[in-house]
Amino acid sequence: MIHFACMKFENLPNEILFDLFEYIDIRDLYNGFWGLNERINYIIGHLRNLSLNLERYEVGLISLFAKQINRLIVNTWQDIDLSQFPRLKSLILHQITGNQLRQIRSEYMPNLVYLSTSSIPEF
Repeated sequence: MIHFACMKFENLPNEILFDLFEYIDIRDLYNGFWGLNERINYIIGHLRNLSLNLERYEVGLISLFAKQINRLIVNTWQDIDLSQFPRLKSLILHQITGNQLRQIRSEYMPNLVYLSTSSIPEF
């Protein structure tokens, strides 16, 4: 008979949690794990290479994770201050506004290597 040892989630090493959390959507991390304890908050706060698909302006998510996001997809006409995302490597704007268009400058996004827009507004 084989016996399996049970391990509690909170007893997993930080390295495994870092790896696991890289595959979980930011909203799910925020809603499911943020605030559970200081250790989990620390790990989530130090994740890199996060991706965010914005369909509305989400102050909580943006204020906590903006500096960690390297891929941003914007699906809203709401103006988003793109300077909040200094690590952006990929930016996809499906409903670009004039203000967002003016923010696409190398001094605001020095790491940007991919840019895609679905439409560009007329001025």
